[in-house]
Amino acid sequence: MGLKVIRDSDPWESRDLELLHHAVLDEMKTTNAFHEFGLSEQIMKTLSWAVTTRIDYAFAVKWSPDWVAHGRPHTWRDEQGWHARCNECLAENVSAQAEDEVVAWFDDHSSQEHPST
Repeated sequence: MGLKVIRDSDPWESRDLELLHHAVLDEMKTTNAFHEFGLSEQIMKTLSWAVTTRIDYAFAVKWSPDWVAHGRPHTWRDEQGWHARCNECLAENVSAQAEDEVVAWFDDHSSQEHPST
C-alpha cells in the first residue's frame, strides 16, 4: 500500500476523519489559548491537518464517543444552539433552541433509519 498524498484543501474521505480533524483542531485551539502559545489560526489548521492525516495513515478511525449511552445521540450546545449526532450513521440535525428538540429529532431519525437498533 503506497502513501496517499492529500492536500489540506482536499475533503476528508469519511465523516469519521472529518470529526477527528475537528476534535484535533478544537483541542489545539483550547491548548493554545490556555497556555498562551500565540499560534495563529493557520498554523493550528495546518498542524491539525497533519496530525489527522498521520493518524488516518496508520490507524483505522471510527467515531465512537464512550460518553454517550448506546442507542442515544451525542448532544451539545454551541453559539448556534443545540445539536444532536446519530452515532450509527453520523447524521446531524440542524441547530435548535432546546435540547429536547434535538433529542426528538434523533428519536424520529433513529426509528426511521435504524429500526433494529
